[in-house]
Amino acid sequence: MNTSAKKLARKHVVALVINIIIVVMEPATWCMMLFSRSDMPLTSIGLLSLRYFTVLSNLLLGLASLIYAICLIRVLRGSVEHAPIWAHRLKFAAMTAVTVTLMTVLLFLGPTLGYGAMFAGVNFWFHLALPVLGIVEFILFDVSEPVSFKGTLLGVLPTFIYGIFYCGNILINGVGEGRATNDWYGFAMWGVEYMPVVFAIMLLATWLFAIVLRALNRRFAK
Repeated sequence: MNTSAKKLARKHVVALVINIIIVVMEPATWCMMLFSRSDMPLTSIGLLSLRYFTVLSNLLLGLASLIYAICLIRVLRGSVEHAPIWAHRLKFAAMTAVTVTLMTVLLFLGPTLGYGAMFAGVNFWFHLALPVLGIVEFILFDVSEPVSFKGTLLGVLPTFIYGIFYCGNILINGVGEGRATNDWYGFAMWGVEYMPVVFAIMLLATWLFAIVLRALNRRFAK
């Protein structure tokens, strides 16, 4: 095995380890949220937790990492030369989604609700640790076929789907108040009429995250 092949194999091994950690910790963290009571903001017990983009994006990353880890094992065993494109693109979309989660916490929720609450308990894993692991794995160790510029639009898809349901719920059921609010992320705080503008900004920001992540991967993983 030449030097280039050994370097590639090492990257595959590190990527596999990180993906396995994500696969284990994503459902474990969600189970902690399911069965524990917490007064922390943006957490709910039971299946109500699935209303949060944070939870959905992390569970999507867990699923994508499971599929990708299986693909990496096959690559390391020599069964296939590389992971299938669809598996890699699914992971890219999921990883972009958790980047949205991380950046929303850092730039919006942290300053408004407090970083202490945003990084305490299960929020530490869903808001910080697991998204960062996914980002690091993609930027430094993902040596699959690079995402094309057009392919970055796939990274926007989870945010787009979630935004449709989020805005639709508010339009149908109203904003609500207190813990019964349907606007748990505060995107209608300027008025329901401005939600399309907020939605468009979120989609644009998501696309920019996808573009930056693609550029970093092309720069550091190869």
